Amino acid sequence: MRSTTTYAVRLALAACTAAGLTGCGAGAEGGSEATSPSGDRLDADRMGDVARDPSASADEIVDAGRAVDAAASGDTVLVTYTVDQGTSEGRSAGAWRLYDAEGDAIATERAGVTEEGASTPDVTGLPDGYLLRENPGGSLWHVAADGASEKVARADGPQRARAGDVPLDDGTARLYRPADRTVLEAAPVADRDRQGWTVTDDGVLWQQLLGRNDRVPFERSTPDGRWEPAATYRSRPDRIVTNLALTAVGERIALPLTAEGDDPTTASLVGLLVRDADAAPGSPWQVLAARDVPGEGWWDARLAAVDDTTAAVSTYGDAPYLVDVTGGDGGWTRMPLPTDEEGWVVEFDGGRAHATHSDHADAWVSDDRGVTWDRLPH
Repeated sequence: MRSTTTYAVRLALAACTAAGLTGCGAGAEGGSEATSPSGDRLDADRMGDVARDPSASADEIVDAGRAVDAAASGDTVLVTYTVDQGTSEGRSAGAWRLYDAEGDAIATERAGVTEEGASTPDVTGLPDGYLLRENPGGSLWHVAADGASEKVARADGPQRARAGDVPLDDGTARLYRPADRTVLEAAPVADRDRQGWTVTDDGVLWQQLLGRNDRVPFERSTPDGRWEPAATYRSRPDRIVTNLALTAVGERIALPLTAEGDDPTTASLVGLLVRDADAAPGSPWQVLAARDVPGEGWWDARLAAVDDTTAAVSTYGDAPYLVDVTGGDGGWTRMPLPTDEEGWVVEFDGGRAHATHSDHADAWVSDDRGVTWDRLPH
């Protein structure tokens, strides 16, 4: 289940601060056996030309662009691409391409245009295809396994969540319902002052509210459609609850815990707060202490569910750490990336990890938590 953070920060909002590769086959710290991405460097001039061309076709956008997201469904994979002018200004366009198991294209379509800022189509794998969002806050589309696409309709009024509903990773309290291919506002309606929001696999909503007097309250939905107190945590300078990172991981609720640094822009990672989703409101949180996790850039720590027992915690421009939320012996493991460059963005989808980088044209996939990476077709 994805955390319902804003799209802009997602799992690992990364900067383009990478240095050039010194050789082929460079693996990330931790022993990743990646096929070298040194051959997928972008042609910035060509990409800029296509971005400025209002008549550019979907094929031209894909061929000149860089991958920004990927997901799998059955034996197909859908990759989204963008072309921009190398800055946050000027026209940008997106497109997607659906590939079969042999890497051949099934369908290619355009996916949104922005006049300022990057057009970054987002995709989530579903049992019957894909949920595609053209841009943050843009139109939603369902893409079938044969490449046919249809716009997702909005449901009338708020509705209670059900098992199988997919939270939209766009900062809103909205759900996609695969059963009828609609997007809906979840009921009970989330509080305007919410600082985080997620939904469990069995359809129970959780929200993190604005803290007062250092007490951070959490609520969950009831079967009759109300909010009820679910938990409280008392923050202090060396124990600060991260906003916009509340995440359901299997039968548990988790979010990062940080400590203030020397100035407001720095923070170290203390660990993860974890509790059973159905625990009594008065029961204490479990703190899974971060082990050997360096850095002072954890003020924007983000969380994603990898599977029912594993979470990935990450921050600006760095590799995710994989954490066993059951408190078992799994500990904290830094996930290897396709290269040792900073700036990789990693998404977890259906047990796979997909990685993209603003300096590379292609998307990469790992089925073994980063031990090996394979280049996706382009």
